Amino acid sequence: MRLRIRYLAFRRSFGSLTLETHGPLGTLWTGLGLGAFYTALIWVNLLLGHMLTPLFILPLTWLQDLMARRKAK
Repeated sequence: MRLRIRYLAFRRSFGSLTLETHGPLGTLWTGLGLGAFYTALIWVNLLLGHMLTPLFILPLTWLQDLMARRKAK
């Protein structure tokens, strides 16, 4: 009996499965939003690579210079 009640409740709430659409304007709006999001994501990743690379390279060159000086002595 419980299974039948659950089935009827499911059927009542999901009786007509329709596809909700917002037309071409919604599609264009979503496309513009996703394009802006991915453009910003690429820009941030490029900026981070451009700004963070010297933070790792400069101390590494200092360490290499120090090791070369010690080796020369």
